[in-house]
Amino acid sequence: RRTLREGPCDPGIAYRALSLCPSEEDDALCRRAVGHADWYVRLACADVLGRFVRPENLAALSQLGADPVGIVSQRALSFLEA
Repeated sequence: RRTLREGPCDPGIAYRALSLCPSEEDDALCRRAVGHADWYVRLACADVLGRFVRPENLAALSQLGADPVGIVSQRALSFLEA
């Protein structure tokens, strides 16, 4: 979490690590990253946002549901359908 906020890091690795053990505060980080250029970051964000059901997370998942990368959109839609 601190690395994402403060330091230079590989975003794909950092967001994936975050998605493996997210806390409820992490969804705000992921909502800000739904438009990230790296599809792997967006995929990790879908995993985090799908774990915490809130209106703002559902809106972000809806945005990811239209992602041009198939696995990202499929993952987001699977959380929306659950």
